[in-house]
Amino acid sequence: MAGLEGSVDLTWLAWESLSTQGTATDAELDAVLATDDTAAGRVARLRCWAARPSAEVKAEAWRRAHTAGGETNENVDALLAGFNAAGQAGLRAPWREPYFDSLLSVWHDHPIEIAMRLVRGGFPDDDHVAGADWLAANPAAPATLRRLVKEGVHEAEVAVRARSARA
Repeated sequence: MAGLEGSVDLTWLAWESLSTQGTATDAELDAVLATDDTAAGRVARLRCWAARPSAEVKAEAWRRAHTAGGETNENVDALLAGFNAAGQAGLRAPWREPYFDSLLSVWHDHPIEIAMRLVRGGFPDDDHVAGADWLAANPAAPATLRRLVKEGVHEAEVAVRARSARA
């Protein structure tokens, strides 16, 4: 709309939506980054990339987020936000089992802040059963890790109930 100016954050949200739909190209995202070449702009560009509806992108986003010492806190958040883009549950499904299988190593291999972000941000969609199973199988896991998984289980249970109430 002529004369309407949006904030840089709104611009990135629009591009993230396009990326989630698979319609934003690298060239377009690079052009937007050229207008906002800041730390926040680079993080937003990374989030847009990770939001693409591609199994290969999801695998790379997961790998990068989970590489110990590989990414900053903000980049891990961006990778997980893009990985968890709306409408892409099918692309995330292959990461359900690796999420639970890797929880103890994530907790031990990463700095605490990154580990907490990975546990929260990687919890599989609506997988309260697998979360409860993990808790039952790992009673000696660190208390904070168990608390984060319990929170994920609770949020997944609420989501399942909310969806069933609408049906």
